[in-house]
Amino acid sequence: MAKPLEPLFRELEELRLELEGRPAFLVFLAFLSGCGLIPSGGWSLLAIVPLFFAFRKQILFWMAGLILGTVLSPPPVARIQEKSSYSGLVTVSSVPSLVRDSLSAVVATPSGEKLRTTFPAAMVVSRGDVFQVKGEKIALSPGAFAVEEAAGRLRLTGGVKLIREGPAFWRWATLTRQSFVDFVRRSDPQDRQMLAAALCFNVTSGLEPHFYEDLRRTGTVHIVSTSGLHVMVAAGFLTLLLLPLPIKPEFKIGILAGLLALYAAAAGFRPPIVRAALMSLLFVGAYLFRRQSDGLTTLSVASLIYLILFPRTIQDLGFWLSIFAVGSLVLFVPSARALSNMTWREKFWQTVKTSLVVSLATAPLTAWSFGEASLIGFVINLVVVPLVDLAIVVSLGAWMISWVLPNLGSFVYQGLALPLLWLIEFVINGGSRFPLASVSVSYFSLFWLIPFVVGAFLLWRPRDRSL
Repeated sequence: MAKPLEPLFRELEELRLELEGRPAFLVFLAFLSGCGLIPSGGWSLLAIVPLFFAFRKQILFWMAGLILGTVLSPPPVARIQEKSSYSGLVTVSSVPSLVRDSLSAVVATPSGEKLRTTFPAAMVVSRGDVFQVKGEKIALSPGAFAVEEAAGRLRLTGGVKLIREGPAFWRWATLTRQSFVDFVRRSDPQDRQMLAAALCFNVTSGLEPHFYEDLRRTGTVHIVSTSGLHVMVAAGFLTLLLLPLPIKPEFKIGILAGLLALYAAAAGFRPPIVRAALMSLLFVGAYLFRRQSDGLTTLSVASLIYLILFPRTIQDLGFWLSIFAVGSLVLFVPSARALSNMTWREKFWQTVKTSLVVSLATAPLTAWSFGEASLIGFVINLVVVPLVDLAIVVSLGAWMISWVLPNLGSFVYQGLALPLLWLIEFVINGGSRFPLASVSVSYFSLFWLIPFVVGAFLLWRPRDRSL
């Protein structure tokens, strides 16, 4: 009876040995279990007990992750139920995002209570700014999900007076994003939905509702939500600009760290952005110092750093979509070194496989979140993602040129970026017209993700997975 199961046991042992040499990944798993220990009433331990017996040699890492996760587990937020007036100081505690004709941000009162509010779009608001406001505290709208611990909404009814500006870094980030938005508006008189601003800096205020529907049906909503893909492209672009400089690798890493931090802040400082910025920094650092970086370890370290700093991120859907997408690439896509040795035909089929792998990895979460699963997502992404990469690089490059030569920057944007943006819209709009582009999915429990993840690891095959 045991012989038919021998291949499975052999694969499990290979997987155990592979993960045993990656203590950062084990700490990450234990941390997640610790974060869910109190909210789940102890049930999260069921996920960690089998792993504990499998990795007994790493008990110190398990215990460190479990204790740290339990201590940092975010407490439930007491939501506002009744309307009440408020007059006093508030401090902006999140990066403001453009929402139609206003700026949406989370603010904190002197007592520590956090509320989501909106400022006029004409104002310059950055994280850390202190305002004197007058308004009403009301309950969050049904279905609202506030990762930033927002207890309710603050509806401003009176004047808003700036008392003190926040740290200069956040002000620079706000002005950087606004500079790009202004450049796009000057260069594109027809205002093509401000798609470039959405791709590069997560400014989605100009996108039409029907385009959002097309994005959902084609499984491409991630392209207008600045995430790991966008940061990796930006990091690669910045690295190419830094490589020719005749300075030491240490200085290049320092400059890249500063630029990525500024970009992450300008793009909203969302969990997937910061996680990807940290991963990019670790990867580029290993490359510049001629060291090999391990994808699974890098992903675990970057995620742990952010979760320790901002524990409530564990409730953010974008964070988990990013983890599933990058994790699938690390597990099932060959390293850059292996890809460089492939023929063009092999690279093409590997690109097809990559699109399919990421689509399958994120499908359960997107179906659970939107109640809709795209059937053509991997095909559309196969076409759209390379176009998005090019559009980001060209748009950012044209914007940088405009700093010195404004007319030339606009010319490059109109001649190269706009055709790419039009093509992206054309593919997405056309794909959404297919009758079976997507199907509705009934609500299901996220516990089904456990066998999904276990099954994914069982499909793993030993290989070099260094980035």
